[in-house]
Amino acid sequence: MTKYAFYSSYKEHFSKYLEFRVSNGYKINSFYYLFNFDKFLKTNNYNKSYIDEEIVYKYYNSSISGTKNSKIERLKHIVPFLKYLKTIGIDTYIPSVIGKQHKSKPYVLTHKEIIKLFEEIDKYFINRKNTYYNYEYPILFRLLYTTGMRIGETCSLKLFDVNISDKTIQVIAAKNSKDRIVYLSNSMAILLDKYINMISCQINSEWLFPSLKSNGHLDKTTVDGVFKAIITNANIGNRNHHPVPHSLRHTYVVHRIDLWLKEGKSVDELIPYLSKQLGHSSIEETYYYYHTISSSFNSIKDSTNELYPEVENEKE
Repeated sequence: MTKYAFYSSYKEHFSKYLEFRVSNGYKINSFYYLFNFDKFLKTNNYNKSYIDEEIVYKYYNSSISGTKNSKIERLKHIVPFLKYLKTIGIDTYIPSVIGKQHKSKPYVLTHKEIIKLFEEIDKYFINRKNTYYNYEYPILFRLLYTTGMRIGETCSLKLFDVNISDKTIQVIAAKNSKDRIVYLSNSMAILLDKYINMISCQINSEWLFPSLKSNGHLDKTTVDGVFKAIITNANIGNRNHHPVPHSLRHTYVVHRIDLWLKEGKSVDELIPYLSKQLGHSSIEETYYYYHTISSSFNSIKDSTNELYPEVENEKE
């Protein structure tokens, strides 16, 4: 993945964490302090099975000429890694960083909000100009929620990536080197099949979600704008905390795991399948992803048939 390498006793954890962050859109050159911390641990021959307070503050004070602000900056950049270690079961001291930026909490929609959202999506396009956008966006947003795919991956799908017979989609990964197979529910496969037949009659395009403006596909910016208008109409969230298209991926993960817990299924046994569906490089990454976005959400209902009004009697 990179020319950089880690050398401390935590090198495998550093590598997995870095791969996870880069796969989520971060530039590798923004992780200088991660490599710096690894070098510090190696230089100090730190081999404990946990990260203690002493080594954290020794790193904090390791630069004699550093100002207080530069020390805080150094500490601030390793805190996310320390939190990552905590989520995968490694006992870790998490320092309190003065002046750290507040990062908004991911918005995970409740089951009721999901139903409300898709009702508004369908209503939003009923009176629109008669274009294939009328059924393109409703399918796009349903695909995001029922598969957990990333918005960029979904927008750039081609027709031949979809195999309705097998209920699968071949995803050519844009964020890492691993392509993958994404599985569709019966209901989603039926809706997608109907959509493909309709879109093929209206436009000659290789894209699953073609754009009106050019011989290309829908772009993320356009989808973001449409989604924002729908969320506003649906009155979901507020000005400071509201869903974005990527929230459907967050919601898919939390709802799926919460449903397994409600049904008494073993998350440890099922998490590898979820990890592959999401395109994560390891199950540790999926656990970290879940812990990052989850909160005290109620388990959702057993059925999401409200999303599929035309095929609500179809068995999954």
